[in-house]
Amino acid sequence: NQVLVKVTLDDRVDIEELWLVQSKKDLLHYVWLKVSYNGVRGFVYYSGAYYSNYYKKYIDGYSDPYQNNCWEILEKINVGNRTWTVRKVYQGLSIFSENDFIEVRDKPGVVDTTVIAEIPSSYKNGNGQTNIITEAITEEYDGSYRNRWVRITVAGKTGWISGAYLSAERGGPTYYIPEDWIAFLKGDAP
Repeated sequence: NQVLVKVTLDDRVDIEELWLVQSKKDLLHYVWLKVSYNGVRGFVYYSGAYYSNYYKKYIDGYSDPYQNNCWEILEKINVGNRTWTVRKVYQGLSIFSENDFIEVRDKPGVVDTTVIAEIPSSYKNGNGQTNIITEAITEEYDGSYRNRWVRITVAGKTGWISGAYLSAERGGPTYYIPEDWIAFLKGDAP
């Protein structure tokens, strides 16, 4: 292979496909991104096997941001004059807000939806940190990129909370959506 073009920080690269390749020689996995940049198509290495000094061997440590059907479309929900595309995302997040409680709604958004439950905000009224497990996320967002709607189940009720109140403690992207993980692993955390 050869270098076709070099990109610099803040250049926009469009990812067209993700290729998971298994080496015939050692059966280890490597993930490549098929990209286009200024009319040039090529491949960028994303992740794969690496040498571990501790184990003194290669470890199959690849990362596939679409693993387990992450980001597949689960459904579309019409609320008022808006359509929300619901995609599969599973992850744990923490809830932080100035408010004592966060509203859980029956559908994404605040227009034409009903509050069906409340979750205490972290460290409010004597509570510790409040963590939730996401089941799905909207592709669309309200105003800010961080304000996606996240589907959860709490106290036997499945509903939606605003992502504006969610935080990931590890310093990486807030959501496990593929484009954020790709940017993060390439050094540009959203």
